Amino acid sequence: MAAATAAAGLMCAAATKAPQDPFAMPKVTNAKVPGGVSMDPYVGAVSVDAGTGAILSADNPDRPGYPASTTKLMTLLLVLEDLQAKRYALDSRAVASKRAARQVASHIPLKEGQSMSVDDLLMALMVKSANDAAIVLAENSAGSVEAFVERMNERAAQLGMSRTRFCTPNGLSPTKADPHGFDVSTAHDLARLACAVVKHPEAFRYTSKAICTITNGAGEQTTFRTHNPFLYDKSLKVRGLDGLKTGYTDKGGSSIVLTAMRGERRVVTVILGSMDKKTRERRAHEMITDAAASVSL
Repeated sequence: MAAATAAAGLMCAAATKAPQDPFAMPKVTNAKVPGGVSMDPYVGAVSVDAGTGAILSADNPDRPGYPASTTKLMTLLLVLEDLQAKRYALDSRAVASKRAARQVASHIPLKEGQSMSVDDLLMALMVKSANDAAIVLAENSAGSVEAFVERMNERAAQLGMSRTRFCTPNGLSPTKADPHGFDVSTAHDLARLACAVVKHPEAFRYTSKAICTITNGAGEQTTFRTHNPFLYDKSLKVRGLDGLKTGYTDKGGSSIVLTAMRGERRVVTVILGSMDKKTRERRAHEMITDAAASVSL
């Protein structure tokens, strides 16, 4: 575990590694953003059987990219595991720190000192993709963002996510004001993470909603609509689809992790690092439809 933590720290300190390193970024010649790693049609893609982890289809599934807000699936998983272990409850209150309050959009937004229930924070995390909610949940869970990120990397290692290193609970790119490294993952590693998340039926309370209403830090009712178009766009409708998460940053491009039930079997599809959101959605629709059909035979 110490080796995994050391590797995580090294990755968080620098976004570029030697070519032989498993976290080496793909060579990109058509990036829209300098320093970006998104590609056309994507960095990598994979569909798996969620019950067995067996690959149903894949295209560069182990090529690393920046997962953006799909990183929040690990934050969700760890909080659900905390709840299962009764470390705190859904109605427990978590307080926003100064660090949480300064997170950029997408956010609730929260002010320093405001508190929300863990339940509402999880809803904001998954539906609104609230970056401040991720920080509040991380600090509530582990005492600090740094300690929570260490837990994220330990859990990733346990899940066999050997090409993943997390630096944040929310997937935001580093900035001068917050100079952490880039979160790095692969389509296959994100599928492994998704397979762990879907083992928690309570996860779908948060991942399957197109619209939700929560009580924010000011005690007011706030309504959000999901960033996941598969939950509201009729042209993207897939029978049995109930999550999971989208992600976007300028340097990482557009990513999506989807899951759907077909009969008694569940499939997961991941598109990582597409330069174009419409391409991400079209390819994801094709792949999860084919995956669901293959397990229905």
